[in-house]
Amino acid sequence: MIHIRTCKYNRLVPSGEDAIHEKNTLTLILFLVIGLITGIIVGQLLMPVSALSFLTKSAQITWEPKADLQVLKYELHLQIKLNLCSILGLTGGFFLFRKL
Repeated sequence: MIHIRTCKYNRLVPSGEDAIHEKNTLTLILFLVIGLITGIIVGQLLMPVSALSFLTKSAQITWEPKADLQVLKYELHLQIKLNLCSILGLTGGFFLFRKL
C-alpha cells in the first residue's frame, strides 16, 4: 500500500517503499557508473602490458538511427565499447551495491 504525505511545499511526496526504491535505483546507477569508469581506467593502464591484452581488447557496438521527415531531421550516433576490464568494473560495482 502506498502512503502519500505532503511536505511543507504542498507537493505530494511518496513515502515508504516507493521512496526507498527510488533511492536504491539511483544508488545502483551511481555504483554501476563508478564501476564502469574504474574498469575503463584499469583497462587503459593495462593496455601496454602485452600479456594482458585479452583484458583490454574491445568489442564495439554501434547504432545510428536517422530520419528526414521534411519538418524534422535527426541523426543519432550511439557507440558502446566494452572490454573485459569494463565488464569486471560493472560487476564489481553491482556487488559493492549488494553489500551496501
